[in-house]
Amino acid sequence: MKTLTPNINIRKATLPDLDAVMAIEKESFGSDTFGERQMRYLMKSPTSLFYIAESKNMLAGYVILLIRKNSHQMRIYSIAVSSLLRGKGVGQHLIDFALKTAANRSKSSLKLEVRTTNSGAIQLYERNKFTSVKIIPDYYHDGCDALVMKRKL
Repeated sequence: MKTLTPNINIRKATLPDLDAVMAIEKESFGSDTFGERQMRYLMKSPTSLFYIAESKNMLAGYVILLIRKNSHQMRIYSIAVSSLLRGKGVGQHLIDFALKTAANRSKSSLKLEVRTTNSGAIQLYERNKFTSVKIIPDYYHDGCDALVMKRKL
């Protein structure tokens, strides 16, 4: 049985969080990491919602949601969990938060892309009723394909 991380708090990301966010970004995505400049932009952009999950005063993970004016869909642009806390419910908290945020903004669906080789993430999304839409060949820098998944709300 997995030990769930207690007392996860989700709050809006701020610039002082950037170093910890970048550490999780690098350990999670390797060659496909966003740069600090892009992360800083996403923290300030009116078309993105950037939130972090904290547990015991430690950054446990983050989720970046993209919103487009006049669109009924919201996109999970990035979601990552610290390697120290994977498998402990942080990712589920972030997914729950994303679903609630999309519903509160009257969106009809939530969409994301995930590496076809990331079976753990795919299983998490499938448990949350995301369905496969299509595969985008050669999507990532290293040539890996992306699986587009969508959840109707």
